Amino acid sequence: MSLPVKPDPKEKPIGFGPGERFAVVRLSALGDVIHTLPAVVQLAGAFPGARLDWICSPPVDRLLSIFNLTDHVHSLDIRHQPLSGALAALRSFRRRHHGKYSMVVDFQGLIKSAVVARMAGRNVLGFHSRNLREPMASMAYRFQAAPWPEDSHVIFKNIHLLSALGIKADGVRYPGLRSNMPSLRLQHFLTHSGLNSGKFCVLNTGAGWLTKTPPLDLLVQVGNFVRSRLGAVLLWGNPAELERARTVSDQTGIPMAPETDFSDLVQLIRSATCIVSADTLALHVADMVNTPSIGLFAPTSPQRNGSLLPLSRAVVSSAECRFCYRRTCRKMNCLSQLSPVAVCNAVTEVLDASV
Repeated sequence: MSLPVKPDPKEKPIGFGPGERFAVVRLSALGDVIHTLPAVVQLAGAFPGARLDWICSPPVDRLLSIFNLTDHVHSLDIRHQPLSGALAALRSFRRRHHGKYSMVVDFQGLIKSAVVARMAGRNVLGFHSRNLREPMASMAYRFQAAPWPEDSHVIFKNIHLLSALGIKADGVRYPGLRSNMPSLRLQHFLTHSGLNSGKFCVLNTGAGWLTKTPPLDLLVQVGNFVRSRLGAVLLWGNPAELERARTVSDQTGIPMAPETDFSDLVQLIRSATCIVSADTLALHVADMVNTPSIGLFAPTSPQRNGSLLPLSRAVVSSAECRFCYRRTCRKMNCLSQLSPVAVCNAVTEVLDASV
């Protein structure tokens, strides 16, 4: 079925007065939310008197709660529910929010996010059809941005979306945090581990996709090398990844970081000299707090998802099928073709430049 061809978006700004209500739709995932934050900062700055809400799915609501950015976060849980439950949640959402917003911006570009956006308001802005993972989402949009090159960084793609509102980009800025201090628990851990000086590296043991998850033997080799160079390494993983972290810790003697909420994860990464991580939340948080990173890439491209910090480095798998953007596949071996020597060399470059 062919979709109707929409005219190019208007270049002139869409007029808004004081007291307007805006909504951002980015339902998931956590790393993508970090990549969306600079665009939402631009949106908030362009309309300082407007109300700005964010519509998302758990656990994004908990992540957004640590930032000074939006007036309200609406949590819509439809991801892991049976169809009847999801439809009931959508009906309830529509009753509460239909027509509430002057403009709704869909930063996700999926059919489900477009439907949610359309339920919240008539004026929905989305990416150009060429830039949508699910082009049928465009049927819910009243406004679309001009096409954007997909081989550029996703942060700039998100900022570009706002050009349809007449907003001109003025750099990449992140929102402020509600708290700039680690919790007492994290402070106690860092102090008693001798890490409050910041001379340590965080080694992230997991990732959101199976295809992004670093092999255990790679983590062991890199962890031992970083400890020999810097003296201190911490293994970090979310609750679902603790078993992987324990396995690496048992083989290397490298300690595990304490369990963290989103606020303490940000503070832990901010305190570190650098972080070694696959393309996942922790890697993107490092950019937000100006901590250099060594990014491990295979199914995704560093040109689109990598760090924008000048001191950071990206190490890319030699697999011919890299940059497939698949969460799972038959081979599941692209990260196993990532050279430990190349990772260690990148660590050396970052540490030498950080002195």
